[in-house]
Amino acid sequence: MIRQERRAASLEEDGIITRTVYNQVPPKVVYEISEFGRSLKSILDQLGEWGAQYIHQREWKSSCSE
Repeated sequence: MIRQERRAASLEEDGIITRTVYNQVPPKVVYEISEFGRSLKSILDQLGEWGAQYIHQREWKSSCSE
């Protein structure tokens, strides 16, 4: 749990997410992606596509060498 809190704090410091604390019992904290965080979507999508292609190529090369 501490690791997740550190990661969330880091993402908040970098402006990728926002954190809203509600003064209630039990305590409530809501994390949301910020506008800046949303601006990273196309980059992350491209990275995901690259990763999928890389894995596919590795699997194909692996099956060819057997």
